[in-house]
Amino acid sequence: MSTAALIDLFGVVADERAEMLEQVRQKSVPLAHPTHGHAIVRDQAPLKFIDRCLTEGATLPDFLSALNSRVYFWPTEDRLKRLLRARQYRDGEHVVLHVDTASLISVHGAAVELSPYNTGSVHVPNAPLRGPETFRTVSAYPYDEWRRKRGAGGDAVAEVTVLDAVPDLKEHLIQVEAWSSGMPAGMLPFES
Repeated sequence: MSTAALIDLFGVVADERAEMLEQVRQKSVPLAHPTHGHAIVRDQAPLKFIDRCLTEGATLPDFLSALNSRVYFWPTEDRLKRLLRARQYRDGEHVVLHVDTASLISVHGAAVELSPYNTGSVHVPNAPLRGPETFRTVSAYPYDEWRRKRGAGGDAVAEVTVLDAVPDLKEHLIQVEAWSSGMPAGMLPFES
């Protein structure tokens, strides 16, 4: 689920909801619900310089709304490792879901959008600009352009996103892993 959908499901109250969705979250926020259990909404601390990196006409509330209304998938293991080995996450334990991207796109294609960079990371003041054109549908994504810019071995796609939620995620799972200290720690059972 996206952050916005998760907050709706957990019934977060208006003031807390506004704080979580309309401002850059400096810390992760734990949620608890008597029926749905526990979840953690991850921090947005890497958005340090977002106010300097918005395209003309883009506003911070609009960009945060775009970020909070998506489910994110890393298209490569290298990008996953960069996140899980980052200082703020490397000591934690994580569950990593390996998803069949072709299957996901075949079912959710109309809601799938791609980005050429990590949209949730603006930790340097000269990061690429972000705005309405940041996310593109699969058919409109300039894949060849980004491949030329980054070379054959580069990441032409940095993020695969799905608007709102992926309620049938189990149908697209390949495997589930536990990660600890930035490294795979073992396979976890799952039922498709």
